[in-house]
Amino acid sequence: MQDPTDGRMKPNPELLKDHLFNEGRLTEEQTVFILEAVTELMSREPNMLNLTGPVTVCGDIHGQFYDLMKAFEIGGKFTETNYLFLGDYCLLYLYTLKLWYPSALALLRGNHECRHLTGFFTFR
Repeated sequence: MQDPTDGRMKPNPELLKDHLFNEGRLTEEQTVFILEAVTELMSREPNMLNLTGPVTVCGDIHGQFYDLMKAFEIGGKFTETNYLFLGDYCLLYLYTLKLWYPSALALLRGNHECRHLTGFFTFR
């Protein structure tokens, strides 16, 4: 697979989407790159979000990539609607999209994104 970070400051969402669609995996280095970039971006966001409509609200994804693709198919394009994810997503692709479309994606923390559970399930 071509490196989705591709020497850029942000990972290439189309490369990553195709790679994950074909059940590819990311290296630890690629994963850390995405996590550090989205952490830096989201740490600058306010605790209270002011979303403008239309907004497509998505419940728990639980890392199900194909369910996420279906949600985007039903919900519409980022240029036409904003998305609010209610936690429990665990998807690097979603973080990559957040880097490219920061105002179109709002990611709330669910119980699977809290430090207690990530430590319990050994996600560090």
